[in-house]
Amino acid sequence: MTTALVGLLSAIVGLLIGSGFSFWSTRRSELAAASVACSLLSEEVLCLTEAAAPTDRDRLLARWNENRGALICELGPKDFTRVADAVHNATRPGGELDSLRKTIAALADLFWREHQAFILVPLFNYIRRNPLSKRTHASLDSTLPE
Repeated sequence: MTTALVGLLSAIVGLLIGSGFSFWSTRRSELAAASVACSLLSEEVLCLTEAAAPTDRDRLLARWNENRGALICELGPKDFTRVADAVHNATRPGGELDSLRKTIAALADLFWREHQAFILVPLFNYIRRNPLSKRTHASLDSTLPE
């Protein structure tokens, strides 16, 4: 009886550990994709100047369209809309580039730090009620106008 109970308990613990590792691995892949997307957008924004030609600004929009899917999962709906609006605003002649540069850089840094975090760090952040979405929102509030 004791052997069966120990076997069942071992199976449950193994299942929990395997599921946790699978979740962490998938989450890490998603964060890597978001980090890459932010880095590519950041590079494109850094190449722009205030007097950039419309074709240069179109490249930014094309880069955004290619990589926005990776950011949808990491940003809340309102935050994603704010970033999308900032990108579209920057693609217009005379559009604001400085706040977009700061925003993309802040998001890239946040996603990279989260990607590099040890497996238990996201769990501790979740327990402390400080999820990634809350931190991205705070980051956007400090860099983007409402």
